[in-house]
Amino acid sequence: MKRYEGDLVRYQTHFLACCDEMKAHLELLRETDSVATDHFEYFYGLYRKLGAMLYNFRKAGIEGWV
Repeated sequence: MKRYEGDLVRYQTHFLACCDEMKAHLELLRETDSVATDHFEYFYGLYRKLGAMLYNFRKAGIEGWV
């Protein structure tokens, strides 16, 4: 299987978008009182941290460090 340089950044972008989408779903659940506040804060905090890590990894991929 041939791999292209742009594939890594493309996949990283997709993963980051999925993480952002999950945060949006969590916010919707909170707004509709469908999730407990402590659960929201726990999972939202984890997804924020994961999003920051994915962003930095993607940035490194764009700059050619990966």
